[in-house]
Amino acid sequence: MKMDLSKKEKTKLWLSRISGIILCACLISFLVLYYLNYIDANMLLVSILGLSSLVFVFAAIFLNIKSSRTLTYFIFALAIIFAICFIVSLWYFLENGIFQL
Repeated sequence: MKMDLSKKEKTKLWLSRISGIILCACLISFLVLYYLNYIDANMLLVSILGLSSLVFVFAAIFLNIKSSRTLTYFIFALAIIFAICFIVSLWYFLENGIFQL
């Protein structure tokens, strides 16, 4: 399949790739820190929810290049759901004193 992309679209694709690599590296580093017992499960949960919402936001922004609007809106809705879960879990852990480094 051959897609003709403009220079602006190619730049967006490269930004998407770079941001995806950085966010995946952050997720992997949080998993490694969890298995090395430097952070607890609460911090892991909050970090995964927060970084996943960022991944979905970037995907919704950059997938708008050659995809359907329905898919873009669906991914953006997932990003909002993950962001709400992140805010609620962070607030819960901070209020109850469970959130510890």
